[in-house]
Amino acid sequence: MIAQGAGGAIVNIASNAGKVGYPNMAAYNASKAAVINLTRSLAQEWAEHGINVNAVCPGGVDTPMLLSVAEWITARTGRDPHMLVKEMKPRQLNRHVQPIEVGRVVAFLTTAAPTWNNWARQPSFAVSMLDLAAWLLGAQPAEESVQVGTPLEVRLDAAAYQRRVRFLPPADQSLASATIQAQPTAEGVLKAAFEATLAAGIYRVELARLEGSAETRHFAVNVDPSEGNLAHLGAPELASRLKDVKYRYVRAGGFQYEGSDAAGYDLSEAMLYGLIVLLLGEQLLAYSAGYHPRPARHAAQGGSP
Repeated sequence: MIAQGAGGAIVNIASNAGKVGYPNMAAYNASKAAVINLTRSLAQEWAEHGINVNAVCPGGVDTPMLLSVAEWITARTGRDPHMLVKEMKPRQLNRHVQPIEVGRVVAFLTTAAPTWNNWARQPSFAVSMLDLAAWLLGAQPAEESVQVGTPLEVRLDAAAYQRRVRFLPPADQSLASATIQAQPTAEGVLKAAFEATLAAGIYRVELARLEGSAETRHFAVNVDPSEGNLAHLGAPELASRLKDVKYRYVRAGGFQYEGSDAAGYDLSEAMLYGLIVLLLGEQLLAYSAGYHPRPARHAAQGGSP
């Protein structure tokens, strides 16, 4: 990599044992700790060459090696190997790590997935997440959208697909599905058309490849956008469009709102009066229950004591 001058990525498979250190596994712990420190040294040494060096440290991975390690420990401790395997679960997950999960981390740290990740070339978490979000939100190839009532057509490569095509309407619509045999066209492709697009929604098309695998495509069937257009019409324009329809034309200003037409009852005024009565009653009760001494009588001037 250094001689080529193009940079690159190196991923070493270490272990959590190299960071924690488990009993009865001193040699294994030391070897994995050596891999971790080797990774740290090379990462600093080769960074100037554009080479990223990382180490993946999984816990107990669900592989035959896990049982072999448990049996090796059993020979020295006498414990049940199957019980040891159950204990070798990462506490955070409470289950064994699957090999595919380790593979995904390795792919993320290398150039194995350049379409959605550039960590190997630019090891920055923020930049990597932005690149990943851009890839997820990027323009994906989408099937053509059609309008309600328009036949839904599917064109297939005759060298890759079987002629059987199954159309499934939206699940929330009471429309029947249909299985159609695609017909060859002059262009050398297979064509199948579904006529009963009577409702808007997502239609599924189930296909079968010649090698036996299945494929599902989705088509969006929408209503005519012009149906949502809103416009102000006067009496002459409305009459010209509704010639055969009986209707009554009333201007908006001719409608008057009646309080009695409102849904439910307005209890705010009654509650206000009730609150006033309650407060007055509270004051009267407090006054009647309170102590009010009589005012002292003063002797008239010049009178006897």
